[in-house]
Amino acid sequence: MTARRWPFAVSAIVLGITAAALLAEVTARVAGAVPLRTDDDWQAEHRRLYQTTESGALPYDLRPSSRAVFAYRGQPVEYRINEDGVRADRRYAIPKPAGVRRIMMLGDSVLFGLGVAREATFAARVEAALGVEVVNGGIGGYNTAAERLWFERRGRPYEPDGIVLVYCPNDVDDPVDHFSAHTAQRLSQQPEEMIPNPEYHAQAARQVSSGPAPPRSWRVAAAETADWTMRQSALATLCLRPFAHGGSRPYERCLLSAADSASKELAWLRRQLAGLRAQTNAPAYFVYVPIAYELHSNDAAYRRGRANVARAAVDAGFRVVDVIAPLEAVPTPYLDVTHLSAAGHAIVADVLIQNLR
Repeated sequence: MTARRWPFAVSAIVLGITAAALLAEVTARVAGAVPLRTDDDWQAEHRRLYQTTESGALPYDLRPSSRAVFAYRGQPVEYRINEDGVRADRRYAIPKPAGVRRIMMLGDSVLFGLGVAREATFAARVEAALGVEVVNGGIGGYNTAAERLWFERRGRPYEPDGIVLVYCPNDVDDPVDHFSAHTAQRLSQQPEEMIPNPEYHAQAARQVSSGPAPPRSWRVAAAETADWTMRQSALATLCLRPFAHGGSRPYERCLLSAADSASKELAWLRRQLAGLRAQTNAPAYFVYVPIAYELHSNDAAYRRGRANVARAAVDAGFRVVDVIAPLEAVPTPYLDVTHLSAAGHAIVADVLIQNLR
């Protein structure tokens, strides 16, 4: 190839690749794929649903009669909080009417259904399928201690005939950042029972006060780059979404602490489970919703951690409901590293329906 012709050849190759990419993008959109959508102000809108509490026992809860609409990794979703401070489009009578079967679900934003319409959450699906009342007690950022206290102060008056505790591995993470993410200000000192590992908590607090955060790892940078690419392209969303959240591994410390049978986090979790179970004689179920990158993993520490957590739940008197294998059977059960997609909610609902009949 002569020196005069190679620029034309390179241009032809670039144009060909561009045309092929545009055709693939158009084809993906015609087939129903869309770019990943997350509103820039979704966190501010999300916080409108929350309020700090005056009692000091609970860090915060849902704001009664509040409403927000925003897109988080999908289409815009309306979130309605009823007059009693739970995500629902109705009120549940207190005291419970005679002849009504009622189930109380406890958990964090996974149960709440961040990014998913109310009727698509597994709480709503179970309610519709079984013809029973299901109170969605999911509150974003809560850990197991906060869920225990919420049940004690808000949940028990509902007189549930059964409870379902939805556990996510980040429930044993240091809670301060999780709590503050759901309110307009950083929350002050929390009661000791909210802190799974006081030593790690003190270390994290010193790091926050000592200066800027450490630089991001390449894993986090890669995950953020994939996320940005999916926001621009339907084809990228179609190709990258099943793999986009395995690289950053944000809750590795939580998984490894659960794998250590002598860890402070696991001992803390045992206390919280026993304290919750002691509050009701109703049948109690425990659902472990894994971190996205736990699925299809052969990591021995992950398996050991799940076994330790399940054993703690059984020892406290819970019946463990396994949803991991069913979640592994669908291609995209997650919106992000922790939150289930509508497909993931449907899978968990199907398993719960079989167990709660």
